[in-house]
Amino acid sequence: MKVQLQSLTAGLAALPEVVGQNSTLAGIYRTGEDSAELFVRGISREEYAQYAATLGGVLHSENVIAGNCFSTRTDIVPGRTLYVGYYPTLMGGTLRLIDEPTGVLPETAPAPYERVCSTTIAQLGRRAVEINNAPGMSYVIQVASGEFIIVDGGPTNEDDIPALLAYLKENAPQGKKPVVAAWLITHAHSDHMALANHFLERYVGEIELKMVGYNFPVWETVQNCHDVKGDPNRYLPMIEKFRANAEAYGARRLILHTGQRLYFSDVTLEMVFTHEEQYPVDMPWVNHTSLAFRLITDEKTVLILGDCEKTLCQQMADIYGEELKSDILQLTHHGVNGGCVDLYRNVDPEICFWAISQEKYEHDPRCTGELKGHEFNGFIRDESIRVRKHYAASTTTVIQL
Repeated sequence: MKVQLQSLTAGLAALPEVVGQNSTLAGIYRTGEDSAELFVRGISREEYAQYAATLGGVLHSENVIAGNCFSTRTDIVPGRTLYVGYYPTLMGGTLRLIDEPTGVLPETAPAPYERVCSTTIAQLGRRAVEINNAPGMSYVIQVASGEFIIVDGGPTNEDDIPALLAYLKENAPQGKKPVVAAWLITHAHSDHMALANHFLERYVGEIELKMVGYNFPVWETVQNCHDVKGDPNRYLPMIEKFRANAEAYGARRLILHTGQRLYFSDVTLEMVFTHEEQYPVDMPWVNHTSLAFRLITDEKTVLILGDCEKTLCQQMADIYGEELKSDILQLTHHGVNGGCVDLYRNVDPEICFWAISQEKYEHDPRCTGELKGHEFNGFIRDESIRVRKHYAASTTTVIQL
């Protein structure tokens, strides 16, 4: 069967047709004002390889995760970038093609660096976890060059904002201004990105910010989402403020896509999920638009799940399997909701980060796994399966990577 790729963007419309014995065009998804994704079901691995060979353009990068194939190509159409993803076990073989205007692209190899410090990840202890119902999360990774990667930051809190700056200054190479190589936002809930905006507005000149990374959806396209109904653009002011803050710092803006690898001296960041993989399944909560990624060093691997909900976690378990084995796991959605046993079994971490208070970790029946539907937390805490180290966010925990 031949699939004509007529779509929302000039880049996708210019692609060659997909030819497959059982192929069908399964959907088109608008991912930006001039960006879109389409996906084709029923593509065998051989048909995918044949199709990939016809694409042309310039191959920027490629990656394989557990047999799933990813590549980035530029200039099939001048000024546009194509992200290709092939999932052999999903829907009889799924081909996803994402076209967007060419913007910032990650480096394809690590840059030379001098080791000036140990590589660490910190789950910052925050006042907000004790006083807010939605405590958010804040992780700071320091790479060997002394630069930092910040993940989210949490909700606005007058104690936590200066505490983040203090952590960066205390751990920056002596006598140097803290350099944030990347500030990554998993999704657009305020308990994850509000602090970032207030921090960046308050501390202009106190840090250097090189890049921000995210992948927010077009809110009108998020299907049946209860927290955007009636006002699909309610999250735009916070997002636009974050973009403006990044511009004020001269930071590059990177739209993150599954399969990408980013290099930060001795740490490799590998994207494993965005909202583009969730489509065409309904996204009833902004949590369904959360990013997930791995942080990989020579010694350890960390899996960051943000607030990924159960359907996302199950899909990751299904398509990646034991490839997601990691030493450290950030339990999804603060360790409260959204996980699944299959994913946690595959990850099998030694260390678990819970972005909640110690009191919630100890007594909330969702977190203990006692509440029906939360068996995944019972599994991850079951010491008859494995004795793990569990850290809540009431205090700061720093782990060597």
